[in-house]
Amino acid sequence: MKDDVFCTNAIYDGVYFESNYFIVAYDISPVVEGHSLLIPKRHVVSFIDLTKDEIQDMLYILKIVIPKLISIYGDESISYNLITQVGPFSGMSIPHLHTHILPRNKKESEDVNNVYKNIEKVTRLSPEKYKEEVERLRKVFKYKSQDKLPKKQKM
Repeated sequence: MKDDVFCTNAIYDGVYFESNYFIVAYDISPVVEGHSLLIPKRHVVSFIDLTKDEIQDMLYILKIVIPKLISIYGDESISYNLITQVGPFSGMSIPHLHTHILPRNKKESEDVNNVYKNIEKVTRLSPEKYKEEVERLRKVFKYKSQDKLPKKQKM
């Protein structure tokens, strides 16, 4: 799809966790440290487009990924945001279902009480910093090299 980077293999530069139905990638313009995206491999725009198996897989991935992200970027508060925008009036920027996972901690919440009001201040990471952060996450999640990644599933 046009303007859907999630339907290209370019997204795999940031992937650090993968299942049969989903990938998890580090956000190139993180709102907070650890800001990641949970993305279905199959092109869908809404939760209602997901199959039962995809929904189960999505919840299972969140159960695995959130605690590890919190252990890296969070604190004892076990705080996080899950943000999904669906449809033209929601602020959805890429026409492909994706959920933002934002590990939160006391230090950053003092400066970032509301992630939405700070989105305009977010800047894209340098290629070096992005690669460094992705490699850090790949080690934690024991994610293998991209050499053998399959092509994205089509609808």
